[in-house]
Amino acid sequence: MLTRSIRINKSTIGALSISTALMTTSLVGLVGVEAARAAEDCGTATYYDTGDVTSSGDPFDPGALTAASSYIPNGTLVVVRNVDRGTEVTVEVNDYNPGDGIIDVTPAVMEALDPGGDNLSLDVCLYY
Repeated sequence: MLTRSIRINKSTIGALSISTALMTTSLVGLVGVEAARAAEDCGTATYYDTGDVTSSGDPFDPGALTAASSYIPNGTLVVVRNVDRGTEVTVEVNDYNPGDGIIDVTPAVMEALDPGGDNLSLDVCLYY
């Protein structure tokens, strides 16, 4: 039977620990960036305040931080950023949007993104 021995001293252990920490930090950083920026779309967010029940089955609530989309699945959390002001709101997609904008948002979301604005439409970027 052939055996080999490896001699490990304190400096080898220290170097391995630092290498492991750097690799872990790098991987966590990459995963975090990818998760935060898995998709980005920019366009127009429009206001909607109609309907009794959303396509997810939830009652429509104009005061909720929710939105409607034609291509983002229900249940997805989306960060909506006002391009002009830099304000952001995290919303849950819970309805289908057949309109022209990339996302329809409730009055509560529109007011949070553009306090005191006309609250009809905004240039936004979505991160999900």
